[in-house]
Amino acid sequence: MPAAVPSRAVSPLLVIVAGLASIGLGSLLLRTYGVRVRVGRLLAVTPAVEIAAARAIAASGARRYVRVEGRLDADEDFPDEHERPLVFRRRRLEARRGRGWAVLDERRDAVPFRVREGLEEI
Repeated sequence: MPAAVPSRAVSPLLVIVAGLASIGLGSLLLRTYGVRVRVGRLLAVTPAVEIAAARAIAASGARRYVRVEGRLDADEDFPDEHERPLVFRRRRLEARRGRGWAVLDERRDAVPFRVREGLEEI
C-alpha cells in the first residue's frame, strides 16, 4: 500500500542534533529553577513508612529519607496570627537586590514535638 504522503529521507544527524539540543535546553531550564525543584522532586518520591519502621531504619544507622504520617503533639505550642497551634515558624524578610534576593532578617521559632501514629511515637 503506497504512503498517503511521500516522505523525504531524514538525516540521522539532524535527529541526533535536535535531540541533544533539546536535552541541553531542558537542563538549562531546570537549573534556573534551582534548589526548589530538587527538594520538590525529593519530597514527591520519598517512601512512606510506619513509625516503627522509621525507628528501625534510624537504629540501623542507615541514612535515607523517609516520610512518616501522624499527628504532631507538643507539650507547649505557640499560636500564629490566626490562633492556630504551631510547632515551627520561620519568618524571613528579604529585599530585592539586582536579579536576586538578600535576606535582611530571619527568625525561627520551634518547640520540641512528637509525631504520633496510634500508640507509636517518634
